Parts: sequence; structure tokens; C-alpha cells
Amino acid sequence: MHRLFRTTGVGWLWRGAAVLAVMLGLVATQAAAYADSTNTTITLYAQQAPPAAYTSVEFQDPSGGWHAVTGWQGPLDTLASGLRWKQWAVDGSMSGQGPFRWVVYTQQGGTVWGTSQSFYLPSGLGVDQSETIEPGSTSTTTAPAAAPMSGSSTTIPTNIGTVAPLTAADSSNFGLACGANCGESMISVYLPDSPAGSLVGVQWQDGLGAWHNVDGWQATVQPDANNFQVVRWTISPASYGQGPFRWVVVQPDGSVWGVSPGFNLPTADGVDYTLFLLRH
Repeated sequence: MHRLFRTTGVGWLWRGAAVLAVMLGLVATQAAAYADSTNTTITLYAQQAPPAAYTSVEFQDPSGGWHAVTGWQGPLDTLASGLRWKQWAVDGSMSGQGPFRWVVYTQQGGTVWGTSQSFYLPSGLGVDQSETIEPGSTSTTTAPAAAPMSGSSTTIPTNIGTVAPLTAADSSNFGLACGANCGESMISVYLPDSPAGSLVGVQWQDGLGAWHNVDGWQATVQPDANNFQVVRWTISPASYGQGPFRWVVVQPDGSVWGVSPGFNLPTADGVDYTLFLLRH
């Protein structure tokens, strides 16, 4: 697992190697959805969940914080038999890692309906690790810092025009303790004065100057256990140096709160490029 520290001062612990790296093409790497009998899988059963229930799998970092695993989010499925469930295939490189947990929301971007007990990913072909969530069941009272939202390009406007400006109160390169051995980097945004529940996404600019949403890089920001409003995404080496990108913040009423200055992705392993954004 990675331990995150700020090169100029106080440190924080964040998510580790079990988090699936985001691969830009420019598309987030999606975990294989449904598995056959030879694959290792994790499965959730939530028979009494609300009709619009939305699920997410989270990874716990060494400090006890929970973080959504990129690609393992989606609506709860219902079979013809009426069974309510969700299943994801597990890559062999992740065997035995953990702890993880399932979270069920009342709807996409809604409140937490229940969480599973923590578990470790299974090992071996054809092994399934199943969890059941009953109404109101929770393994912890701590909700995730960023409730997952859809990666659809319609979630955040791209033709924004003139909006309320943002000031980058601070931009810093944080370091991961694994350094050059990380095999990944990160981008993060802190939003100390944006409205709770705002939708935050990342966009990239093409050669003609048009902005496009990066699939999968959208989340609803909520204060975490330390009262920080933060969203972060993992960067794979194949995407190092690409840009320009920008963060876009949309308030719960649908209006654009603001955009960040443009930036390029980190160019080396073990870097977390972080923006602290304040509105004028």
C-alpha cells in the first residue's frame, strides 16, 4: 500500500496499490463486468435495496479511510427471477488484496443505504467472494468522501464559456512514499468552500481548443472524516505528461461553480499533483 506525504510539511495517508489505475485513452479502465465460471469474482446481494440503488466497491487505506475503486461502480442489477445483485471479475494480480467493502446508495449520487462487512479479494480460478447487505446494515458510519457518479459526458457541461473564476490558492506536488517504484501517480483537488454535494469532474482539451469530459473521472464531493472536500484519481504511466486538463465544479442546482486552471498530468511515478481551489 502507498503512504502519501507532502514534501513540504504535514502528511496524510491515502489509497494504495489495490486501487485500479485509470488508463487514459482517454477512458477509465473498466473492470470486466460479469464473470464466467472460470473467473474469480466478487458478488453483492441486496434483495431489499431501493429500485434505483447504485453500488460501489471501496478499498481501505492504512489510516482507515475508504476510497472508491475506479471502475467498480454501477446500478444494482435485477435478474428475471427478481434477484438483486452486482458482480465484478477480479484480475489475478489483485488476488488476496484488501480490505474492501461494498456500499449501496439509494440512487446514483444519493445517500448511503447500507455497507457490507469488509473482505479480502479471493484467490484462484472459479472462486467467488459474496457479501449480503440488509436494509440499514453498515460496517462503519463513515460515508465515502466522494460518492461515485456516472462517467457519461452529459454529467458536466463542456461548453462552459465565462464562469465564476477560481483561484488556485495553492498547487503542490505531493509524493508517494513508494516513489519511482509506484507504477502510478495521482491528481487531486481540494475544495474547501464549494457546496457539499457538488459534482466534480476532469476535462481534457483537444487540439482545436474544445473541452471533453474524461470518462469515469466524475464524483460528488462530500466532506470526509477530517472535514476535507477532496476528489482524486489515479494516473497510469501510459498517460503521463498528457494535457491540458482542468477540473470543473458543478453545484447541486446544476450551475457551474467554476473551473480550475489548466494543467498537464504528472510525468513520473509517485507524484500527486494537487490543486487547492478557492472561489474569488
